[in-house]
Amino acid sequence: MDHSGSKSTFLQKSIKQRKLGLLKQQQQSSQQPSAQLSSNPRKKTEFNDDIEYLQQLTQELLFGTIETSETKRFTERNLPPLTSSNDLDVRLYALFALLLHNFVYEWYTKSLKLGSRDEFTKELVFLFAHISRNLQERINSADDEFIRLIVTDIPYLLEKHFESIQEVECMLARDGYEDTNEFSTNEIFVNEWMMRFSDGLVDDENIATYRRLLVKSVVCLILPHENIESSISREFVTSLLDGIVLKNVVESFCDSFVIWDIIGKICVKMSSQPKKEIEISATRRKSSIHRILEFFVIDEKFEVRTENMLEFADFIPLFSFVNFLTLFDFRFPILFTFLQVVLQLMMKVGYFKRFISSSIKRVVCEKALKFKNAEKLIDLLRHMMFPEDDRCQMKPRYIPQNENELKAIYDFNFAEVVKFLSSDSNLSRIFISKYEAQNPTAVKAKAKDTMQMFKHRQINQILIQKLIDLTIARIFPELQVRDTVSMFRIHQ
Repeated sequence: MDHSGSKSTFLQKSIKQRKLGLLKQQQQSSQQPSAQLSSNPRKKTEFNDDIEYLQQLTQELLFGTIETSETKRFTERNLPPLTSSNDLDVRLYALFALLLHNFVYEWYTKSLKLGSRDEFTKELVFLFAHISRNLQERINSADDEFIRLIVTDIPYLLEKHFESIQEVECMLARDGYEDTNEFSTNEIFVNEWMMRFSDGLVDDENIATYRRLLVKSVVCLILPHENIESSISREFVTSLLDGIVLKNVVESFCDSFVIWDIIGKICVKMSSQPKKEIEISATRRKSSIHRILEFFVIDEKFEVRTENMLEFADFIPLFSFVNFLTLFDFRFPILFTFLQVVLQLMMKVGYFKRFISSSIKRVVCEKALKFKNAEKLIDLLRHMMFPEDDRCQMKPRYIPQNENELKAIYDFNFAEVVKFLSSDSNLSRIFISKYEAQNPTAVKAKAKDTMQMFKHRQINQILIQKLIDLTIARIFPELQVRDTVSMFRIHQ
């Protein structure tokens, strides 16, 4: 694909206009609703996320608009807490109420015909509260495990995944097969990869069966003891987590054009220059010494237990993955070796081992495991599934209808990756040398390799499922079993 430097600006503008036009046309011409979540939700300003509004919405959906003294007392005083954040609880209850209103109450009324549903609602509320508190306790107790998830597990998985793609490409090339299509799925490649690296998840049916088995295992660990024996309770929670939430989220993010859009947005974010503050008050200005001291002071809540502190071996997958992306050992062999030796020596000293482990935990907790992120995620799910905060209207997400539309998305995000790699920034120099950045052919080859790693939907789905597996395994260590007998006992 030829992208000349002289046409870069014009190309980006024309592709952007074309893409917006296709999105608008697709939204107008969509006829059948889809069960998948929309990847293009409406603007945030169109939604009401006010706390009082969400509380009123929960009240009306769970117990109706008629506020009897018993119902009012229950909703105002006896709604059990879900987490240690009140704002997150309000959002969770609103989403939970919408799910019950759309997927449970109609079945309960028509199928069981038991009349009043107040008692049924109270039982579901307390069940939901128990599950939420159980999950938070597990996440809080597994915060040390999330360090290894980020430092060891995910880098190892990503590197092996990308290496498997390159391995199949090289094997097909040796056999004289050349993939000339840069953006469409190649069935020969997918079949070969799935046969060698899918771990048995060879089609959508197998993946759905495996995902439901995984969710069932988790449900058995988070349900109250009195509800584990109830097959109805287990199936209800399993269907809610798997069929409505997890399935839609996974399938909405495994398409190539969705990941290309994410890559393009990341490149735009990294290419943008940080805004300079116009005025900084004297009280907010920090000296360099203050910043250094603040960095070395670790709060007690970020202390890592002795048995969970990182070892040098835990960093090897991270070094290997970074090197896979940047070729540091080839570009800066002395520096790369020096950094590994220094880290290895530091990890032999107890103080440095504790400091490095606690520093990484602080970053994970402050940047990832915070309530604001969870609140945004819950709001996003509610906006996509229930845009009117009433009837479930999961509008069809944009899906390219032909090769030209797919090519437009590919070209648009390809141009963003090229722009980032060609920019004269320290961040882009991590991924490509200054000499290579001045060579358009080398830049386009690097961008093409990046985009083609994610062009096959089936392979992306396997990667996302494995990432979910790793995360669940860290939160629920009981699921890390090595034999079928142990797995059988979990389901009993």
